[in-house]
Amino acid sequence: ITVEAFDDKLYSIVERTNVTEENYKEIIKKIENLSPKDSTDIGKALNRVGEITAKLRTQFPDHKINHIFMTDGQITQGERKYDNLTALVDPEITNAFIGFGTDHDASLLNALSTAGANSNYYFIDKLENAGLVYGEILHGIVYRFLTDVVITISEGLIYNFKTNQWATSLSVGEIVSESNKTYHVVSNSPAACSAELICRRVLDGTEANIVILREEDMDLTKYI
Repeated sequence: ITVEAFDDKLYSIVERTNVTEENYKEIIKKIENLSPKDSTDIGKALNRVGEITAKLRTQFPDHKINHIFMTDGQITQGERKYDNLTALVDPEITNAFIGFGTDHDASLLNALSTAGANSNYYFIDKLENAGLVYGEILHGIVYRFLTDVVITISEGLIYNFKTNQWATSLSVGEIVSESNKTYHVVSNSPAACSAELICRRVLDGTEANIVILREEDMDLTKYI
């Protein structure tokens, strides 16, 4: 784990280290010593993530890199354009953008989460719920089941909730073991509509094509 903090400056809190029973309390203590101050420069923080990622790729080319980014406020210094900030996000790693509290820029974090299929936006309304969100993110890291997942629809369209668009295919990124996902499909020919899931298995890295069979019709009123 590596822990960095930022306002309008950058602070290295925990250099890359393995988390163990012996050192986790020391790591927690370093994080607890953080306090809010100064301005908020999201662009500077994202550039720093890029530097760390590039370094880790060189040192550990076979490792899977995961990035968790949390902020509780609006940009008050530095780059403000969403497109320019989104371009700083590495789409080849797993990114989790967390907005803490009701004053954060939800539109910005949602835009950042569109950079790559493995980028997602989360919201924490109060400190007591933070563990649930971080637990969900860590579960997804530890229990990856399928990667490079793409769902392709024939005789229909599938909804991309990140871009608010309908298309014939959707890049899902990763699927976690024992998770339940709901995707919305429309079709003018329901009887002929079918779906194919193309993916790569985490255990052996092999590719797989899974044809998704149409089951009995369900009451979809709650999805209206």
